[in-house]
Amino acid sequence: MSVENSPASRRRGGPARHLTSEATRSRRSARRRGGDPRAATTRRARLADTAALLRWPHAEARGTGLLAAGEDHLAHYRDTLATGTATAGLARPGTPLAPSTIARRLSNLSSLFAYTVRRRALSANPAEPVERPEVSAIGTTPARTQEEAAALLDGAEAIAAAHPADAAAVALLGVCAVRVGELVALTVGSVALDAGHTVIVFRRKGGRTDRLPVPPRVRALLEPLLDGRDGGEPLLTREDGRPFDRWRTTTALRRAATAAGVDPARLTPHTARVTAATLALDAGAPLADVQELLGHASPVTTQRYNRNRGRRKLDSHAAYRMAALLGGGT
Repeated sequence: MSVENSPASRRRGGPARHLTSEATRSRRSARRRGGDPRAATTRRARLADTAALLRWPHAEARGTGLLAAGEDHLAHYRDTLATGTATAGLARPGTPLAPSTIARRLSNLSSLFAYTVRRRALSANPAEPVERPEVSAIGTTPARTQEEAAALLDGAEAIAAAHPADAAAVALLGVCAVRVGELVALTVGSVALDAGHTVIVFRRKGGRTDRLPVPPRVRALLEPLLDGRDGGEPLLTREDGRPFDRWRTTTALRRAATAAGVDPARLTPHTARVTAATLALDAGAPLADVQELLGHASPVTTQRYNRNRGRRKLDSHAAYRMAALLGGGT
């Protein structure tokens, strides 16, 4: 049964009114439960970064509490993370953290110290002058090919009868390119109608409310999850009723991949997002449009998702031209 013609839609006077009111009730219900669950991933990351710094002084700078840390302490902390020599704060001791992870940690710590300055617990932010490591212009998560991405969507449809939530999750990741934290926070009421389009209304990373159109092929996989359910319920739930999390979402992706004959190794929600961005940019979609799809604040971040950009830079690299000039060939 389609969203537009469901009994619930007819009882409430039309699909647009039904879905919009459900979205509103969903947001209100989330606030009543004690905050927006869509920010949980960000909060966990910030708490983990703070906890890592709290553990570090006990191992390397005894007697230095969090608020006593100065610029030199934080610069040394950054350097030990970059070399893998930190005795605390590393998931795998001896393995350096990626520059992007170190930059994120310093950014989160700077936000924390900025708050203490505003509350007059400190007179200055010791993390602000600490130089951040340079982050590569190209990300490291590999994208899948267009053929694999198309097969994944076919695989989602193949498993839809037995695993409808898995199928919907794979389609939303592969086509709408939502973040996994945004995906698992969707409720039934997040699906709405707007100017004739089926959309998902959700909170982006950073707190901005956004809406994305849902193409008909994806909408068809969402419809079984909507009928007869309250707007405040999680959209994606497991067989026992528990909501999806990022690990359960990875299981859904790999289930669809197996059904479609795609290699499921190292396939994650972020892989699907990177693949969508790469394919869209490679097909000629304007950077601003892909930036809007991904919900990035900066186009520079969007460019990092284009995995074919690095390949094209190699294809046209000046080294090949120099070889041709000096040796008459490549």
